[in-house]
Amino acid sequence: MLAFSIYYTIMNRDKLERYNSIVFLFLIQLILNVLWPSVFNSAEYLISLVMLILIIAFSLLYANLTFKPLPTASKLVWPYIAWVTFAALINAAYYLEFR
Repeated sequence: MLAFSIYYTIMNRDKLERYNSIVFLFLIQLILNVLWPSVFNSAEYLISLVMLILIIAFSLLYANLTFKPLPTASKLVWPYIAWVTFAALINAAYYLEFR
């Protein structure tokens, strides 16, 4: 769904005043998402929790900035935000258990 969201955003960039910022936010969260498993699997639970919080923050900003001009692009990210929030709760439990 993330791929559809960014594709829809790119295809409708003329409707966005802050297109560059929106794409930047998406790319930052994507990079963090790609890096997160290696940090979590190395048992660096606090760092991986911070990464998840940043992923959630950048995703929320992306969803907020696209909501009015492109509600479909925004709504496609909502399940991802819910899933990453759930992952952050699990990550926090690991951190509290194994610190």
